Amino acid sequence: ASSARAQNRPDLYVTRLQKAIQIYRAALKVSPSNATAQKAMADLRPELSSAQKALRERQSSDIQKYLYSGMGHYQSGQLQEAIADWNRVLSIDPAHEQAKDYIRRAEKKLELTR
Repeated sequence: ASSARAQNRPDLYVTRLQKAIQIYRAALKVSPSNATAQKAMADLRPELSSAQKALRERQSSDIQKYLYSGMGHYQSGQLQEAIADWNRVLSIDPAHEQAKDYIRRAEKKLELTR
């Protein structure tokens, strides 16, 4: 079940795992010998690592998908749609220089057509 959740929304799954780990960490501060919290931490850490890997893979795939979709829109003259796709890239990776450059080019082209 956890792998299905991680595949559907790995971002939410990672957040939930991180919150669970915080809760168990707090429980262990209060009661360091709490066996339930110790076991949960031992189980959650590798699950979090796996979920983070799935999230990175999903993000990388989405970035490529939106970059190429934007290029297709740009080449067919659909500049607003291209910009929207590249903004989706920036929502995943705000520092993505290629997407920023493509947006600048498309916005410049839009200004010239007005």
